[in-house]
Amino acid sequence: MNKAGNLIAFSSNVSGQYQIYTMDSSGNSLTQLTTLGNNRDPAFNVAGTKILYTSQQSGQPQIYIMNTDGSGNCR
Repeated sequence: MNKAGNLIAFSSNVSGQYQIYTMDSSGNSLTQLTTLGNNRDPAFNVAGTKILYTSQQSGQPQIYIMNTDGSGNCR
């Protein structure tokens, strides 16, 4: 779990594979940001505008980055 401002990023395997989620610090506004692969270890960049995470989307663990709303996902 990692926090930037009032946004918390975490990974959960509630769907069978680990995915990245965000929610606000009061526990509301739960949003699933990833759907492919096994995604873990979310961390915000210093500015709090991007989330970096590890994923096995291509078979081998790699580092990916996306905007805090889940857009702009790339490695």
